[in-house]
Amino acid sequence: MTSPGSGRMRSPVAWASEAAWDGMGMGLRPLHAMVAAPAALFLVALTAMLLRHPDVPFYEIDRVAFALLVVGVAVRAVVKRDQLLVVERATWPMIGLTLLAVASVIAQPFDNQTWCLLAAKFIVPFALFHLAGLVFREERRLRQFEMFSLVVLAYLCFTAIAFLVGARSLIFPRFILDEGLGYHVDRPRERPAQTDLVQVPIR
Repeated sequence: MTSPGSGRMRSPVAWASEAAWDGMGMGLRPLHAMVAAPAALFLVALTAMLLRHPDVPFYEIDRVAFALLVVGVAVRAVVKRDQLLVVERATWPMIGLTLLAVASVIAQPFDNQTWCLLAAKFIVPFALFHLAGLVFREERRLRQFEMFSLVVLAYLCFTAIAFLVGARSLIFPRFILDEGLGYHVDRPRERPAQTDLVQVPIR
């Protein structure tokens, strides 16, 4: 094997080194895509959380999307030398509520549902709030988030109206019509996980 423009044989070491660099570049392309488009990654993660099916084998799709979002935004912040945690006025109250909830859960026997509920109510919103502060800094990305919010609002309004008028064939995804999925007020079911978290009185 010869390189273009040269009449001598390429050494195996050089060929192996070039192949290794090419393979590393191929492996880093997904990470580069996540770092280059943090707003799209954020919106995809929100979509996965909104439309995930609760009772399918791959119900962890929202967790995978959340983990990829955290990795992508963190790597981008490190590369651009941005501050990883921007303290806002809502940061300390959110930290306080999260610590109270974690303290109440730690004092009890381990229960997977309790920890999942803790993450859904406190940890994930806290992380998304601060990740959004790192992602949506430019006017263009704020417009993208506004358009996404309007689309989601229109979808929720349409779904609610279709349900009220009985046009259930227009509702998507179909699994949200299944009363056997998740928790429902009209169906008696034990929910010990919901009573384990700390309840903060509002005065």
